[in-house]
Amino acid sequence: MSRKKKVFKLTDIFCYERGKRFTEKEQISGDVAYISSTKENNGISNFVNPPEKNIKGSVIKIYNNCMTLSNSGSVGYLFYHDYNFVASDHVTVIWIKDKNVILNKYIALYLKPIFETMKYKYNFGREISNRNFELEYIMLPVGEDDMPDWVYMENYIKDLEKDIRFYSIKTENTNKDSLDISSWQWFGLSEIFTMEKGKDDAQSDEDGKYCLVSATQFNNGICGKSNDGNKLFNENLISVASNGEVGETFYQEKPFYATGDVNILDVVDKYKGKLNKYNALFITTMIKQEKFRYAYGRKWGINRMENSKIKLPAILNSENLYEPDWNYMESYIKSLPYSDLL
Repeated sequence: MSRKKKVFKLTDIFCYERGKRFTEKEQISGDVAYISSTKENNGISNFVNPPEKNIKGSVIKIYNNCMTLSNSGSVGYLFYHDYNFVASDHVTVIWIKDKNVILNKYIALYLKPIFETMKYKYNFGREISNRNFELEYIMLPVGEDDMPDWVYMENYIKDLEKDIRFYSIKTENTNKDSLDISSWQWFGLSEIFTMEKGKDDAQSDEDGKYCLVSATQFNNGICGKSNDGNKLFNENLISVASNGEVGETFYQEKPFYATGDVNILDVVDKYKGKLNKYNALFITTMIKQEKFRYAYGRKWGINRMENSKIKLPAILNSENLYEPDWNYMESYIKSLPYSDLL
């Protein structure tokens, strides 16, 4: 059952005021967010220590728990701020008129796409002036009293939030040591991998179930989808473009089809179970270092690839022979920023 909604004049529901001009020359670094008309970074363009007044004598007001609407520049973008901020004269600061209602991130997230539907009306040459703002209307869900149902809006977003997985992103390199390659060893690719050419052409099917990998440098080598290719390769393999964007190398985590312009690498029997998405990313990077040797006129076919070598971290095995240090490569990739999102 759809929720009853009603159209309101913006100024009947919200208070607003335009920010004050606060030029870059006046800004001193600090910890108060400076909101401008950018659509990036939640509207924040700097952090400042705001003065009481700008050079024209206007009071620089510090806001909190309000929304801002870009009225020029990236016109029509709405952001919520639950922290102290100052606003440039290119944004309009907005808060709920009813003092019994406390704005929060859930209500603001409900309002954001509704406000932003007005973007199409405005551009750099037609700003959201105070006059235009006062002429705008908004449709909101209402309760039995025909007034905005803020509780419903908040709960609607909270229900959506239950289905969202939140991650704590690692943004620092936890391995502070420089990469020492002095003990690395050369390995022939054929010592580590078996090699096979792809079996399909580049025709894809929108409704296909499996990825089709080709000799492109984009999208992990994927050029489309397919359902009925000549050979479906297993997951946990590496693809290397032998033609076109020669040397572009990617890890394929799921089953896939591949065109004839791609070589497919699978670890030899002695290393079965060693390859994973982490050490594979290390190895694909090293394989790409060899791409300078090849070009459209000098393809990296199976025969050439079988004679190619790459340098990798190595350890001595029980037979006193070197083999790739799979654990080190995995640990190194895991130590890099954002690796927890792989």
